[in-house]
Amino acid sequence: MSDIKRITLYAAVDSPFPHRVRLALEEAKATYDIIWIDLVGKPEWYEKKVYPGEGRADAPPPPSPRTQVPYLVYGGPKLSPDEAPSGDAVGIPDSLVILEFLADLFPGARLLPADPVQRAHARLFASQFVEKRLLPAWLPSIFMGAPADGLFAALDELQRRLPPADSEGKGKGTFLFGEGWSIADAAVVPILLRMEHVWRLRPFTLGEGEADKALGTWNSARFERLRRYVADNKERESVKKTWDEADVERHFARRIDRIKRTGVINSDIRVPVPAAQE
Repeated sequence: MSDIKRITLYAAVDSPFPHRVRLALEEAKATYDIIWIDLVGKPEWYEKKVYPGEGRADAPPPPSPRTQVPYLVYGGPKLSPDEAPSGDAVGIPDSLVILEFLADLFPGARLLPADPVQRAHARLFASQFVEKRLLPAWLPSIFMGAPADGLFAALDELQRRLPPADSEGKGKGTFLFGEGWSIADAAVVPILLRMEHVWRLRPFTLGEGEADKALGTWNSARFERLRRYVADNKERESVKKTWDEADVERHFARRIDRIKRTGVINSDIRVPVPAAQE
């Protein structure tokens, strides 16, 4: 552990993607620094001094807007918020890539299953199911008023992947693959936490009555096993240390207010401004 270099994570409170990385770091009991980025008013220094620029020959291709946080810097001295990482530090974008990096960096944390088949399943679950099935159903239902039917179909599929619980609803309740918690759980837990939380907040982007309808479906017998999985994960120390509902709510409210005023969801996506706000 003494050979581990300094880890600096650029993160945002209201985004599930850096939350994935924080969960893995906590599960590994790693020491790390956090520099918080405001997604509503992203500071200029972040893209100019920290985020890989196209002018750097050794820089990876710029990720999509959704992956601008997290960004992990490995090595170098302690950083101030507006300070560029040192030249000998390594910068890593994309939450799933960072999770794989941490699994390699902290082998004792067993962030990937020991069995090669289960390791493959965990990787495929994160990159294929979560990124290509669950997220495309979840994000439009929150920000663009899309029906939640597709989301619930994806949640049905997720629930079928969970190992069976014992008669008390426990057993392997907190992890998906192998014999312990893994990067597969890190990939999906932050989404599930925010999914239920957003429904309770009832933002205008959901459409009239959609939040109550979604909550009713979520709290029905249909998703009893999946709710148990979420509840069990809330009891893990890594989640307790990184999931602050009040803080997430404050930041999410600012983001929703910006959508109401400007129609801006992110740098790629805009929606019509509500008529009362025009």
